[in-house]
Amino acid sequence: MPTQKRPLKDLGPKYQSKIKRKANEFMTLWESKGVPTENWNVIKNCKDLVKKYGLYEATSDRNATQSAAELLTLPEDENEVESHQNTPILDWPDSISEPTIDDDVQDSETDSETGENDLSPINDTQSYRKPNLPLLTLLQHFAVYTNQNHSDMTYLLMLLKLYEPEANYSTLTNTGKELVKIDGFDWPLNDQQSSPKLPPASSLGNGKYLHFGLENALSGESPGIVHRDADLFQFVNVYVDEPNLLPKAIVKRIEAFDKDFTATLALKRLWKVNQEKVLECYLPHYEVDVFIDETKPFRAKDSASVTPILGRIHSIRPNSQSDEGTRELHETSPFIIGFYCGKGKPSDIDGFLNPTIDEFIRLSPDTDESSLANKRHFTASLRCVIADSPMRSYLKQSKGHSGYWACDRCIQNGEICGDGSRVIVMRNVNAPLRNDADFLSYHVNDFSNDDHLDPNHISPFVRLNHPMVTGFVIDPMHTMIDGAFGRRLIGFASVPGEGKLSKTQLAEVNTRIAVFKSWKVNDFDRYVENLNGCGNYKMHVKRQFLYYHLYPDFEGILPDIDLNHIMMLQFSMLLLGSFESKPVHNSDIIEAQKILNMYAVELSERDIPCRFVSHQITHMPQDVAKSLRSGNLPTEQLRNRLVGKKEIPASNNRFGCHN
Repeated sequence: MPTQKRPLKDLGPKYQSKIKRKANEFMTLWESKGVPTENWNVIKNCKDLVKKYGLYEATSDRNATQSAAELLTLPEDENEVESHQNTPILDWPDSISEPTIDDDVQDSETDSETGENDLSPINDTQSYRKPNLPLLTLLQHFAVYTNQNHSDMTYLLMLLKLYEPEANYSTLTNTGKELVKIDGFDWPLNDQQSSPKLPPASSLGNGKYLHFGLENALSGESPGIVHRDADLFQFVNVYVDEPNLLPKAIVKRIEAFDKDFTATLALKRLWKVNQEKVLECYLPHYEVDVFIDETKPFRAKDSASVTPILGRIHSIRPNSQSDEGTRELHETSPFIIGFYCGKGKPSDIDGFLNPTIDEFIRLSPDTDESSLANKRHFTASLRCVIADSPMRSYLKQSKGHSGYWACDRCIQNGEICGDGSRVIVMRNVNAPLRNDADFLSYHVNDFSNDDHLDPNHISPFVRLNHPMVTGFVIDPMHTMIDGAFGRRLIGFASVPGEGKLSKTQLAEVNTRIAVFKSWKVNDFDRYVENLNGCGNYKMHVKRQFLYYHLYPDFEGILPDIDLNHIMMLQFSMLLLGSFESKPVHNSDIIEAQKILNMYAVELSERDIPCRFVSHQITHMPQDVAKSLRSGNLPTEQLRNRLVGKKEIPASNNRFGCHN
């Protein structure tokens, strides 16, 4: 933007006459003795001015320069000088350059952003600013010219009097931005900082996709952070022990809560305490879990659904080369990387996943730093993807859960159930396991009938070199609680041939459920309702039923052999950690594997279909190290907020997901 000048008429009337008089004295001097060479280089471009006054370059500029210097030093006269806030200390002749004030200079916040302002009176007249003005006069000029607050000038004067620094002008920076920028931590905090703006949505198939960004979320600067400021609690222990593991933006947000600490830190930097340089040989490395699940916030069948891509930090370590110093974050907040809104899943899977895949590639430790346009402050890698069975098959572009070769962990051909239905059952618990290296070979070819993949449709995750078998977690929430256990409850309530209870038995179970509900245990956020409506149970209710209601509700009603069979699900979950965040002992994992295999085999022996979800629980112990507790909990939390609020939270900004 061009410099906006303050017109001469805006100056005080007495000061106007004074500056005009000084300008006339300059013109008289230069008309008779010529213009000094250093000033002529500026004046000669003003042809009208040169022609009007007949100016020419002086052959010897010593006397003229001295005279100009004398004219620049104005006498102190309180009667002539206007108020302190409107009068500059230094005067600039009208014939050379009318006094200009860049509006941005008066705005300290804008100055901190732009860093450089067009101070044309100072830059254009350095050649004839010869007098050795005292520091007091320069400070007065600076205070008035930049409209400084008295409190700010008082603090500056206090520092000068306290430390009495030696003047070494050659070490001073040329711009205000260079002066303030020391180590990247010393930018002034702005309490008025606006919330991050939402990025524009892009059309994708029959819906729209909105990408908040993975790097922004890990830096704490994304509008896709679900819990504003509360997400900082997960980093407190890391900040206390090793603040260098955290991005600068997160460190700044944590320190901003303590104003006294901020002031103390500023003084330490002033005194250069602990300012030794740290060798940045490595960047901190983040391991991220990604959660993807489709949810419908509206009940209508033809309403739009929302498919969010959520992230959660699993661990932080000093660098990607070693596991030493790894900090696992067990209580972490989810953040939104992006989400799709439309009918069903995105038809263009590449357009849906590529923005996230591209960011993981950019943040990968294997990516050459020199090839990046913007410098990274950390690296990140994808640890695992957590999703239910239909979403896993969509993300991997593999056979769906209703297919014959649907199992994504073992190689076996499913069978049609013998009762005449189209249900696919999987009876073999000892089938050969799939592996990551051979994933792309799991399609029909000359050597195999495995119809698990379509070679013409490859998942975008292959481009990331992500493990395509073990990297997609079989989580307990969807597989065990909602899948295998939920299906058994439906069998007890309404399906003949799958253990359906008689009316008398069902009434007794409902009576016991009502008794437990009347106790109103505070630890339960929901209560179990009648078993007749188990098909509409929420995930929390099914989990509560499995862990707490299963034995007291069915003891004495089910035969002991049937009760012991379904209790295997509860026992195996307790062995695998359940709600515990501690690592599961290997002996417990082996024991849980045996129990789940036994459950699947006995299910078939009871002529109850061992459906896909019931078979999948036999592979669940393989992922217990990657998916502790409730599995896809962040997606579950977001879905509950969608259903309850009809909107997705995004920091301080909220936007509705309309039908």
